Amino acid sequence: MYLFVNWTLVLFVTLFLTACGGGDGSSKQESEEPLALATTEDITETQYFRVLSPKSCEQKNKNRFIYQVMHDSYLWAENTPELDYTDNKYDSSEKMLTALKSSNDKFSFIIDAQVAQSFFEEGKNNDFGMGLRVARLNASSHILVIRYVYPNSPADKAGLTRGSMISKVEQKSITRENIDAIVDIFENQKTVNFTFLKKDNTTFTKKLSKELYSIETMLYQKIFTNDKGKKIGYMVFQDFIQNAIKEIDT
Repeated sequence: MYLFVNWTLVLFVTLFLTACGGGDGSSKQESEEPLALATTEDITETQYFRVLSPKSCEQKNKNRFIYQVMHDSYLWAENTPELDYTDNKYDSSEKMLTALKSSNDKFSFIIDAQVAQSFFEEGKNNDFGMGLRVARLNASSHILVIRYVYPNSPADKAGLTRGSMISKVEQKSITRENIDAIVDIFENQKTVNFTFLKKDNTTFTKKLSKELYSIETMLYQKIFTNDKGKKIGYMVFQDFIQNAIKEIDT
């Protein structure tokens, strides 16, 4: 897994990555001490925190690692709660992180290491190809609004665009009570039925399947000419990934 957290030495959001098996492989990685800290010899491509990465990926080891990082390297470390990270209610890394996060933190999250490598280094996604946000439709219901669509992704091929509205996912309405179930569908199902809401309040359904596609970081670009004949370049830049360098140069 990768753990992305706000760090004590930065003023804005920075992403830090780590994975099981980092460090020098010594037994101190499995220490039950409150903090097993890395030395300069331990720092590798996967050891970004002072806390040593777990040698193996059992949930108890991942929970201990998250707990220790959040008490050592986190921006709000001094206010991070003390709790029993071995409690069975923390049966996922996401639940562990949620229990420890500051109410000021809207940025830290955990992502699979292989997914992150594919995205940042290889410029590949394996998903539906759209960014979403939750919006209130009326006093009693919510919708998912498409914020952007990647070119040549399943969403793009299905004709979806920025502003398209999703009212149901696999027949589940968008509610606070259903949001965890909907996230689970996005994460674990390859093919999903989406119900879209049109401006005239009619609906239609589309089935999308996740596909592997290359990320284009420039979602839109155009040259405008103002009333004085001056040309102005406009571009929508989405992702700070390796592939972006060539696109920006072009």
